[in-house]
Amino acid sequence: MQPSPRPFVSFSINREDVLLNRLFGAQHRGFFVDVGAADPVFENDTKALSDRGWTGINIEPNVMFFRALEQKRPQDRNLNVAVGDLPGPMTFHEVVDTGLSTLDPEAAQEAASKGFTVVDHQIEVRSLREILDTEAVQAIDLLKIDVEGFELRVLASNDWDRFRPRLIMTEATYPQTPMRRPDHITPFLAEHDYRHVHFDGLNDYYAEAGFSIGDHVFGVPLNVFDQVTPYSQVLLTQARDSLACDVAALTKDKAQSEISIGSLKASLRVSQVWADECSSRMRAMTVDLQLAHKEISNLRSEITELMGAGAKGGTASMVEQVQGLQSQISQLQASSSWRVTRPLRAIAHPRRTLMLILQRLSR
Repeated sequence: MQPSPRPFVSFSINREDVLLNRLFGAQHRGFFVDVGAADPVFENDTKALSDRGWTGINIEPNVMFFRALEQKRPQDRNLNVAVGDLPGPMTFHEVVDTGLSTLDPEAAQEAASKGFTVVDHQIEVRSLREILDTEAVQAIDLLKIDVEGFELRVLASNDWDRFRPRLIMTEATYPQTPMRRPDHITPFLAEHDYRHVHFDGLNDYYAEAGFSIGDHVFGVPLNVFDQVTPYSQVLLTQARDSLACDVAALTKDKAQSEISIGSLKASLRVSQVWADECSSRMRAMTVDLQLAHKEISNLRSEITELMGAGAKGGTASMVEQVQGLQSQISQLQASSSWRVTRPLRAIAHPRRTLMLILQRLSR
C-alpha cells in the first residue's frame, strides 16, 4: 500500500493553485510571471509554486503589497510598476485595503460606488515585453494576470514571437461578481495560437498550441483526492496549537502558584503561633513590670519618709530591697522574652528610677 500524499496547502481564493498543482505538480522547478500579484501569501496563486521551488516575477503597483512581496518573496524579482500597452506615467486607482486596485477608471468608479475608499496615485506603466526583455526571461511556464479589467491591455503589450507562456490565467469576471466580462481575450489569444481550455467561475485558462494537458487537470471537479488543506485551516491549526501551549504554560504556572500558596499558608500558621506566644509573653511581662513599678513606688515613698525621720538604718535595708528589685528587673530585661517583646521598651524604664533613688541615698 502506498503512503497517502502530503496534503496540498492551497492559498488561492478560488483554488486556482490546486488546478496548477494538477498541471505542474511533478515539475519542481519553473518560472512564472504574476501581473497583479497582490499579497505574497494570502489569496496568492503562485505561493504554492514558490514553496515548491519555482521563481518568477511579481508585478505589483500597490506599495503596501510590493513591500510585503520584497520581504516574503525575496527569491523572486519584485517590481513596483503597472503593466499596459501605453508605457509612461498613468493614474493608478488604489482601492484601499483590497485587491481591487486598478488602472481602469470605470472599475475604480464601481469600487467607489460600493463604499470602498479609492486613492489615486501616479505610477510608471511599462509594457510586458519591455519587462521580460529587461529581466532577460528565457521561458515562462505560467503567466497570471489579475488587474481588474485591464487584462487585455496587459496582453497587448507582450511580444508574442519572443515570450510565449505555456499557460495563461486571466481574471474573466467583473470584480466581486460571477458575471463574465465581454470576451475579447479569447479571440486575441487565438490569433497568437493559444486555445481556451477552462473557466473556473472566476478565471479563464489558455494553453499554448503545443502544450498538452491531460483530462484530469480541468476535466474533473476539485475533489477529496486532491488532498487540499486551505491556508485558512493551517492558520486556525497554528492558532489552536499556540493556544494549547499557552494553556499548558498557564496550567503549569497555576500548579506552581498553588504550591507557593500552600507554603505561604504554612508559614502564616507558624507565624501566627509565634505571634500568639509573643503576645502571651508580653502580657506576662507587662504584669511583672507593673508589679515591679508598684513595689518600687512603694519603696520610694517609704525611703522618703525614713529619710525625713532620719532613720539611716532603715534606709539601708530599703536600699538593699531596691537593689534586689533592680537585679530582678535587669534579669528580666536580659531574657529572650524581653528581646522578643521589644515594643515593651516604650514603657518608662524602672531601672532609671532606681538609679535616681540610689544617687539620692548616697548623698
